[in-house]
Amino acid sequence: MNLATADSTFRDPTVQPAYLARLNDAQRQAVEHGDGKIAGPLLVIAGAGSGKTNTLA
Repeated sequence: MNLATADSTFRDPTVQPAYLARLNDAQRQAVEHGDGKIAGPLLVIAGAGSGKTNTLA
């Protein structure tokens, strides 16, 4: 296969995207909500300084 014609949508599942690297486990779960088996809205309740803005941005 020529690398120039390779499918550019392929992503290595072992490589974590940069935007997930700075999140803790709870934040990552919120970001990944609705991706896969879980569907529906998600209510995020957390105290000041807990990272809600980074999670939702």
